[in-house]
Amino acid sequence: MQEEQDLKLRLITQTQGVESSFKNLLSEVQKEWQTASAEIASLETLAREKMRTQNGQQYLSGNELSWPTPERYITCGFREPGYPYASWIGEHNAIDIRASQGTPIKAAGPGYIARAKDNGMGYNYIMIIHNEELSTVYGHVSKINVSQDEYVTRGQVIGLSGGMPGTPGAGSFSTGSHLHFEVRANGIPVNPMNYLN
Repeated sequence: MQEEQDLKLRLITQTQGVESSFKNLLSEVQKEWQTASAEIASLETLAREKMRTQNGQQYLSGNELSWPTPERYITCGFREPGYPYASWIGEHNAIDIRASQGTPIKAAGPGYIARAKDNGMGYNYIMIIHNEELSTVYGHVSKINVSQDEYVTRGQVIGLSGGMPGTPGAGSFSTGSHLHFEVRANGIPVNPMNYLN
């Protein structure tokens, strides 16, 4: 009887330690995600103002975007109900495209680099403003090939995919290599599948 009680006490102590570690990790992930989301939202207005002053640059006419990777297999859809982090972080406002670690990422359309954020081992991303309405975000980037305020053309390689846990750009919440691809219309995340050709 005493052995069973001791075992239960040890299990409770271990479980509390694991729960505490999980809560700390979850808090870090939520903070990282909220920071990136807030930054992306606030950048659009400023970037569009800068874009208007760029003479001679061609921006996306219409709303048709190219696939950013050679692969077109979707591993997690836009606002997919089965998204594992939905209850902790929020809706999945993008599509995840299967892409091996180090796959070239191409600009889905011509535009202006509003942000090329290198967070080291944190969440790395690139944001492109394409016109007065559309912008795209490329997340879990292992290598960034462009700089903020740079103009890019459709199909230009802007970086390399990442997402493998423990590698640069993956962040705390990635479970494997892929490209997190967002499309925003007037600052609001929309389903990228409605824009990709």
